[in-house]
Amino acid sequence: MFWLIIILAMYLALAYLTYATQGFYTYPFLDYTSTGSRGLVAAYIFGIAVGTIIVFCIVWGLIWLRKWITEKKLGFDGKVSKKVSYDRDVEMEGTYQGVGYRG
Repeated sequence: MFWLIIILAMYLALAYLTYATQGFYTYPFLDYTSTGSRGLVAAYIFGIAVGTIIVFCIVWGLIWLRKWITEKKLGFDGKVSKKVSYDRDVEMEGTYQGVGYRG
């Protein structure tokens, strides 16, 4: 979520940089003279940020729900889905147990 907000801030900065260098706003709602006040423009900006956070949380929740249903309820624990940790003291029949090996 942090990086999404950083990307949005950089995109907003680019929009205002476009106005400073080219003389036009990329989006009409960024022009505070046409919208009526700077507070309304700030409300648009914060509204977009809050909307992004809400969408992020919804998608994160859907991913969590999908994993819970498939791995916990249905028991589909595929070989690739679990993280394998390497234990130096554990050897099986003299073979190396690297990442991805589930003996």
